[in-house]
Amino acid sequence: MSFKLKHLPELDGLRAIAVLMVMMCHFKLATPYRLWHVFDQGGFGVYLFFVLSGFLITRILISQKDKPHYFRNFYARRTLRIFPLYYGVLAITFWLLVPLFPSPTISADARYQGWLWGYAYNILVAIKGRYFFSSGWMGLGHFWSLAVEEQFYLAWPFIVMFVSRKTLKTICVSIIALTPLVRMAFFLSEANIYWVVMFTLCQLDSLAWGALLAVLEKSGKLTRLRRPAVITMIGVGSLLAVASLHWPKSPETGFPLVAYHSGIAILFAAVILLAQGGSFGWLNGAIFREIGQKSYAMYVFHVPLLFLARDLDVVSYLRHKLRYPIPADVLFFLIMIATTYALAFLSYHAYEKHFLKLKRFFGTSNYDVPNERPLDTTPSGSNPDWTLVPVEAVSKPTTEQT
Repeated sequence: MSFKLKHLPELDGLRAIAVLMVMMCHFKLATPYRLWHVFDQGGFGVYLFFVLSGFLITRILISQKDKPHYFRNFYARRTLRIFPLYYGVLAITFWLLVPLFPSPTISADARYQGWLWGYAYNILVAIKGRYFFSSGWMGLGHFWSLAVEEQFYLAWPFIVMFVSRKTLKTICVSIIALTPLVRMAFFLSEANIYWVVMFTLCQLDSLAWGALLAVLEKSGKLTRLRRPAVITMIGVGSLLAVASLHWPKSPETGFPLVAYHSGIAILFAAVILLAQGGSFGWLNGAIFREIGQKSYAMYVFHVPLLFLARDLDVVSYLRHKLRYPIPADVLFFLIMIATTYALAFLSYHAYEKHFLKLKRFFGTSNYDVPNERPLDTTPSGSNPDWTLVPVEAVSKPTTEQT
């Protein structure tokens, strides 16, 4: 039986927090000032997006389960939200910019572009053990997380459709329990770290935590879990804060890596549960909601813009003009955030929204996915559920990570 989902504007605010976390983690790479290492952990905003994706997509699927054209409507609406921007950027990059501004490394990477077109870039990085499309002016290395999201979208609707809610809950719990073991297995097999960090099977616990919240929401059990969620958020958050002092970015060995990533997923699941219950009213502010609704495009554009700023040596220019490094860096961060938002705003209104208008032919949204637009849900209030780039998955703007 379907159910009407209420809109959760606070989740737009969480998207804003997540995208700003990742952007700051990347933008601080342009400045050598050690103070900004405080943003090293910002890359874990990608896991916040994973949990959000699991929650939002699963609640949509549950709400539409007994309606006509379940698969057609879901995949058509996702396609109209995600593909135009994603493939538009790839087309401009490989069909226009690569021929105009070639270099040996870029031309070499371009031979592997099929992995990007097929949403399998995360698998390429894991197989080869290095980043691609992250040298010179080309900044598409962060697209690995979009591949994880798309692979999840392809499979998850079938699971939700053909199992009962009780079985779906069991599947979510099983995934949460087994995924850390999968990460550990890759580590013990001496596979490179990208298998652990980027391979979809090693990220499923974050997505499953979100899906589990959606299942519990349908059964009305989330309300009674708010107090445990507060305790979990404080407890796990404190442990991760202490751990971050030892591993400024994230651990890169054995059990710490497995446990750290599991802890991040648990923390963000607790945060989303509380946000869903209205515990963070400040996330409903207009600025947070606006940034959250443009978060998909901001995620896509922020690394290419960072590479451009690096090539233009914007940080050095600002430091020379202001004479003081900290104010100059702060101004740089503000300029980068504003420029990224402006480009995302332009992209949405000049390009993306024309595709989003076609969603009316594929069912109506009787749900509130606070963003089919930027995260992966709907135009006027939807975001494609994507994932951002974790700290360890970010290549420095000055060199290609290998």
